[in-house]
Amino acid sequence: MSEAAAPDEFLDRAMPLLEWSAMAPWVAAVESRLGMPVSIALFKMTLLERWFQLSGAELDDACHGRAAFRRFLGAPLHGPVAEVWMFRQFKPKLAAADHEVGRLITAVELLLADRGLSPPTCAWTGSETASVNAPNEGIRTTVFEPGRLSAMAADAETAAGIVAPAQGGELAAPAAAGAQTAVASAMLIWPWGAGTPIDRVLKVGRDPEFSPFARQLWADPRISRQHAELEPAADGIVLRDLGSSNGTYIGDKPLAYCDSVLLRGDVQLQFGTNLAVKLVFLPPKPVAPC
Repeated sequence: MSEAAAPDEFLDRAMPLLEWSAMAPWVAAVESRLGMPVSIALFKMTLLERWFQLSGAELDDACHGRAAFRRFLGAPLHGPVAEVWMFRQFKPKLAAADHEVGRLITAVELLLADRGLSPPTCAWTGSETASVNAPNEGIRTTVFEPGRLSAMAADAETAAGIVAPAQGGELAAPAAAGAQTAVASAMLIWPWGAGTPIDRVLKVGRDPEFSPFARQLWADPRISRQHAELEPAADGIVLRDLGSSNGTYIGDKPLAYCDSVLLRGDVQLQFGTNLAVKLVFLPPKPVAPC
């Protein structure tokens, strides 16, 4: 769907894609902060307000006057929308869980993006004419900060019952069956403090069947499912871009689409626009005397 598509079309497409059962950990975090249960309808109202940049009056009008908004809320197609009244009463209380609500919104938007539906990145005035204005880069529904990625990944792991990485923060890629390994000459340092020796082909991406780091990277939609790979060579580390959508960078210089380069010294790498990592070469091991 294009960014200029109508809000009604977006909401109708979002409904079957959005599984609230998958949002249970984030919903529970909000309820724990507030000390009370929260109706899913109130979270939906928050999403509508945020996605389409609506004032209180505009949100009220849209929820009462547009069938797609009613369908999204699960409200009857005629008569008053009780969720609007509930949202007015409950919104001040939600402010006490602003951080947890923000994480829930992020999780919702990532779920939709993973299923091929990008959240709106434009303002909508609520007007019946010109439903959606031109894209406005100054308004973003989700802002990914590098420092938040590890915390978000930890949430995902907890929700999925995944055991945390090895003690000491080290995160090593498991060896695939039949994989050829070598003595690591370099290490990749992740922004959350973990380090991975490059002793085999190291694959970077958000596809869990492709990369062992998918659960750590899933929160960053700027990283492709199969983004890049690093492979040890006799005289350095080969970095390959795998046709990523948002690019692979060496320092501040982009690597050509689907190209590769041999790296021989410490350098900062960037996958997409948010994830910066450090490639550090290890000192050679001393040769044992005969």
